[in-house]
Amino acid sequence: MPNYRLTVDTGGTFSDFVLLNEETGEHRVLKVPSTPDDPGRAILDGLDVLAKDGVKASDIVFFCHGTTVATNALLEEKGATVGLVVTKGFRGIYETQEQSRPYGPAVFDLKYSRPPLLAPGRRTAEVTERIGAEYEGMLSMEINEVDWFMALYEHYLEQGMSEDEVMEIFKGIAANSVMVDGHATQMDQLAAGQYAVAMSTYDYQTAGIAATGAPLDYEPLVEPVVQRPNGVALLNSAPHPAAAYLFYMWILTDGQEVLREAGLRSSLEAEADDGLQGVETLFVDPSELVEQYDHYEQLYAEVTGR
Repeated sequence: MPNYRLTVDTGGTFSDFVLLNEETGEHRVLKVPSTPDDPGRAILDGLDVLAKDGVKASDIVFFCHGTTVATNALLEEKGATVGLVVTKGFRGIYETQEQSRPYGPAVFDLKYSRPPLLAPGRRTAEVTERIGAEYEGMLSMEINEVDWFMALYEHYLEQGMSEDEVMEIFKGIAANSVMVDGHATQMDQLAAGQYAVAMSTYDYQTAGIAATGAPLDYEPLVEPVVQRPNGVALLNSAPHPAAAYLFYMWILTDGQEVLREAGLRSSLEAEADDGLQGVETLFVDPSELVEQYDHYEQLYAEVTGR
C-alpha cells in the first residue's frame, strides 16, 4: 500500500497540487481551477481527480495546505471594509507606525510611499478602557447576582480555568466596582452617570430606560449572555386563591406571548433562545441553582465583600 504526501496551494486562478510517493520518490503536479466563492471546493475537485487515478484518501499520510488568497486580497485591496478600535489617546499610533520608514533596502528609497492603511483614520475609533485600578468606581456590580455568578463560574471552569483563577477574575472586577443592591437602583444610577458600566443587568430594564432618552445600551451583547429564569409563585395568604392560581397558569402559558409582545423574552428554556441566534448563551438551571445556592452565595459574598 503506497503512502502519499500531498500539498495544496490555493491561488486566485488555480489551485496547485503536488503529490509525492514516499516509497518511490515519484511526484506528480496537478492544477485545477480555483473556486473563489468556496476555495475548499477546488481542493475537493483535485482530490476527485487523484482518486480517479487510483490515489485513495486513506493512502494520504500527510496533507499540507497553503493559500495566497489572503495575500491577494491585501495586494489588490479587495478585502472587506474594516475599522480599528484603539485605546483612547492612541488614535494615530497605527497611522504613525514607525514614522514613515520601511524595512530593508527600501529604507534608502527617497521616493518610497507607504501602502494605504487597511483601516484609515476616518474608520478609527477610540474607547476608554475599563480595566485597572485607575478605573475604580467606574464599574458596578449587583450584590445579589448569585445565579449570574454561578453560570459564569461554571462556564469558566469548563473552559479549563481553575477555581482560584475564576475567583481572581471576579475579585479583580469587584475591586474596581461600586456594589449596588437591586437592578432598578443600578439602572437609575447608571443612567445618572454615577458609573459607566453595569456588569450585569436585565436587557428590558436597559431598553426601557434608554427609551426615555438615557444614553444606555446593552448591545452589542457581551458573550456569553446569561439567561436567567424568572419565577412566579402563589402567596399562602392570597385573598382569592382560585383566581391567583388561574393567573399563575396563564403567566406560564399564554402569558408568555404577552410578555414577548411587551419586548421581554420568554423565561421558558425551550423558547429562551428566541432572538439570540448565533449568540453564545448560558442558561441558569433552576434546580441546580436551588441545590447549590448556599455554596455560590458564599463564594459571591467573598467576591463582593459583603
